[in-house]
Amino acid sequence: MDYQKLNEPISVKEIEKSMLSTKKGKAPDPDGFTSEFYRDSWHVVKDTVTEVILTFFATGHMPRHLNSTIIALIPKVSNTKNIYYEDVTVNWEFLWAVNGSLHGHFKSTRGLRQCDPLSPYLFILVMECFTKMLQAENSFEYHPKCKEIGLVNVSFADDLFVLRAATHSFMKLIKNVLRRFGNVSGLHQNLGKSTSYFARVNDHEAARLSGVLGIPIASLPVRYLGISLTTKQINACDCRVLIEKIKGKDK
Repeated sequence: MDYQKLNEPISVKEIEKSMLSTKKGKAPDPDGFTSEFYRDSWHVVKDTVTEVILTFFATGHMPRHLNSTIIALIPKVSNTKNIYYEDVTVNWEFLWAVNGSLHGHFKSTRGLRQCDPLSPYLFILVMECFTKMLQAENSFEYHPKCKEIGLVNVSFADDLFVLRAATHSFMKLIKNVLRRFGNVSGLHQNLGKSTSYFARVNDHEAARLSGVLGIPIASLPVRYLGISLTTKQINACDCRVLIEKIKGKDK
């Protein structure tokens, strides 16, 4: 493979080939134009699309209107005079559509749109940084059952499991790492949804350790995604609820 080609400028031919080779029915998001639209109207939009893409790769500038959308309030009852709405956190720039006309403009924070296909990959990369931050600490000690395979933490969706020997020094370490990780990534711990689980630790010591992080204690086993999490080997009885649900969907 000629790696020098990776540094070559993007060409109009490459853009056209990419746009016209996209599979049918594909779109960048639920409200985006499909590949069929670009194929059928390429003779009309070609110059505009290629110019925008080439400019982005040359300058790093993304036209403002590409991240803009319209919020339209649709009353569910007739003779509506007053409209009340709740403020929401969004990631685009918005215009209000009132009585068929656009009004105002407000900007929100940057980020990925909900259900963006890129989100899981970026989350994995970011959480890998968290793992490296833990491993970089000289005082880090593996959980007795995780040392052999070098397992530090497990992530699923936006849930994080940190596996570690229960010591006071680790509680202070994890609190510091979580704080630094949050400052860098913007992903902060939700104390209201965090829980500590201890095994072979007396109640007094468990309370003292969890107090360092300021999160409540729960007891094992606990059910997560239909599977019983326990310190013992999982058996058929632990998976009974999940098996019954699967069987029910097959009927």
